[in-house]
Amino acid sequence: MKKFRNLFLLAVFFSGLSHACTKPEAPVLPDGVRVPAAQIDEVKNEVAAYVAAAQAYIVCAAGVKPEHQNPESTSRKRAEESAVPRL
Repeated sequence: MKKFRNLFLLAVFFSGLSHACTKPEAPVLPDGVRVPAAQIDEVKNEVAAYVAAAQAYIVCAAGVKPEHQNPESTSRKRAEESAVPRL
């Protein structure tokens, strides 16, 4: 019974964390054949903003710390740590 209670509390706790992140709304994509070029550029910018917001949402929902978002910084840290002589 204690295991069930603990699992239930963990599920409630972690579900609350994922709701703190706001899911971005996808932009409406027009028919590319009948739309002027200016509007296509506008939609392109909206899609780029949506992709950035979606990536931020995924990181937030996964609970990844910002320092772990960039794989380059992680590999740089590993290289720096391996360069330090260990005793």
